[in-house]
Amino acid sequence: MKNLLYLLLFFCPYLLFGQAEKVYSIVTKSYPVDYYATQAKLWKQKVDQSNSPEAWFNYYTAVRMENILKSERVHDLDAIIEACLKAIPNTYEAHYMYAWNKGYTPDVKAHLKKAMKINPERHEAWYHMLSFSIQDLDLEGAQRYAKKIYEQKAFSPGIVNWNYNMLMSLDKDAILLTQGDNDTYPSQILSYAEGIRTDVTVINYHMLLHYKDYRDNTFRKLGIAPLDLEEEAVARMSTSDKYRLLCRHIKKDYKNPLYISCPVSRQIQEDLSDSLYLEGLAFRYSSKPYDNIPILVDNYENRFMMDYLSVTWQPDISESVLRTMNMNYLPALMSVLRHYQENDMPAQFEKVKALSLAIGQAGGREKVVKKYIANLTQQGK
Repeated sequence: MKNLLYLLLFFCPYLLFGQAEKVYSIVTKSYPVDYYATQAKLWKQKVDQSNSPEAWFNYYTAVRMENILKSERVHDLDAIIEACLKAIPNTYEAHYMYAWNKGYTPDVKAHLKKAMKINPERHEAWYHMLSFSIQDLDLEGAQRYAKKIYEQKAFSPGIVNWNYNMLMSLDKDAILLTQGDNDTYPSQILSYAEGIRTDVTVINYHMLLHYKDYRDNTFRKLGIAPLDLEEEAVARMSTSDKYRLLCRHIKKDYKNPLYISCPVSRQIQEDLSDSLYLEGLAFRYSSKPYDNIPILVDNYENRFMMDYLSVTWQPDISESVLRTMNMNYLPALMSVLRHYQENDMPAQFEKVKALSLAIGQAGGREKVVKKYIANLTQQGK
């Protein structure tokens, strides 16, 4: 038996260290950081062996995710892209990876267009072109790329449902500051491809902060004064101060509602607690206090589509990510529960209680939800 074990380890090292597999961004599938570190090593071996575009693409995705999760520069992404462009020039992967690495600088468009010309059916570049179209106030382009993404179903249906509920909880002609891919792209796709809440302007907070063209064009469209930001000064500010700066600047000229999507960090929620009021899956930014509970209850009862949380008709590639996103329902649902408790509505209370427990269990927070409900029930006696 001992000799057999040695043979297995010698001929099948992947039994111990895993096997190279397609690597997805953390916005699509969520794994611990060690997974990406292992995949990076495995795909680097394949890069050295075959120099194939597939190997380069998965290697870069793995090291990029490892850097993000470790919040440090473990890998020099610029050096990897430079090597990739030399090793596999004139490939979809090389051009797209260059664009992914650079962000939304002016030279990126040319690489995206080359990537799409080489392989017009791959959807990764479409997301970037959607952002560029929105940045350039190109409505036709935004609709074209949003429809291409929607028609290919290149997204998680659960995450799209989540974004639908977020959009539906917003007041008319609102601005929504979003945090990342999963609360930005699906909302924009619903708007530009399906015409859902076209009155809402979805603005990605990070792009607004770091890309001058995006900020200038967006503010000009909305009748908001320009805002000049120095990168060094911005880097010295806390994230909460950045949000406070942007929100105050927007509200000087924009009199319609301003919201911040729920995935914003707990620290920012606490630091801006005197100005943030939860209305569902987004916080309304308001300098004046108001009673948000009736709005929150109305959104839950009349605007949200909640069936997808309990009935799944098809596998969702982003199930692990969706479980975490769905946790953003809990603060709103706890307020709804309290409302039903205080107004003696037992049937409604039990329905929301069951839903809250299911979300908590899926997200690994069932004990916390149970404790809150127990305390609420005790207070009602």
